[in-house]
Amino acid sequence: MEILAEIPDTIAIAIADGKGRRELSTQFDIPEWEARYYYKLFHNHIKPSGKVVLVLPDLHVPYHDKNALNIAIGYGKAVNPDIVLLQGDLVDFYQVSSWLKDPKKRDFAWEIEQCIEVIDHITNNFPNAKKVLLEGNHEHRLLRFLWQKASQLYGLKAMDVGELLKLQDRGWEYVINRERLMAGEDVFKVGKLRFIHGHEVRTGWGAVNLARMYYMKTTVNIVVAHHHQTQEYLTRKLNNQHEGAWVLGGLCDLSPDYLPSNNWNHGFAIVRFDSDGDFAIENKKIINGKIL
Repeated sequence: MEILAEIPDTIAIAIADGKGRRELSTQFDIPEWEARYYYKLFHNHIKPSGKVVLVLPDLHVPYHDKNALNIAIGYGKAVNPDIVLLQGDLVDFYQVSSWLKDPKKRDFAWEIEQCIEVIDHITNNFPNAKKVLLEGNHEHRLLRFLWQKASQLYGLKAMDVGELLKLQDRGWEYVINRERLMAGEDVFKVGKLRFIHGHEVRTGWGAVNLARMYYMKTTVNIVVAHHHQTQEYLTRKLNNQHEGAWVLGGLCDLSPDYLPSNNWNHGFAIVRFDSDGDFAIENKKIINGKIL
């Protein structure tokens, strides 16, 4: 069932983009029989009985890494996901942050325009998938700004993130895990796996093993973004059940002006579920333009 374990990433992506067998043979300098084999294997692939989720974390538009994003999208097209999940911090909202700001940076309206372009780009690449955006701490910046600087505008529908980005019109669902938790409800979940951005859980600064920390804080199978670092923690419980936490890399600029030296990496994830909700997660890294 693991198609991409048998087909090289670049070839699988080319087939997903519509390349024919002869084009594959020419582009990758392989015999036609080998191109036919990969082509047939790709198109005869049967998806698992459960769902496939493509997770795209931390774009920070307009400060996203376009190359990393397109690599993740290309890989995602090859697995034909049922759900595309933007795991928070889609938009940077630089101009409404509480941090010291560079006056040369672009304005708020331009950020929104750029973000809408990225949303449309992702939508066009996955027209048949369910599409979900989780609130991240950067989306939450707008609410904090309204509370602190423009409380008179708080509550206006036009100032809601979902409205600014026209998410519903574009076929996207906007999920605010923070509000779900305050209402005593569960966070966004597929099968037996939960997804948060990361700001919903108070963690403090200076943690080294982020994945272990999130598991100890939540004690459930969980995928986290927020930190732009790829990590994994697994544990076997007394009842012989395995659980864990997975922290993903980001798809943003890795050397922003506020923290040019850091331990970040590009990354994304593919999660495959069976009909019982059990899952297999591919916590992918993108290093020097290559998927690892």
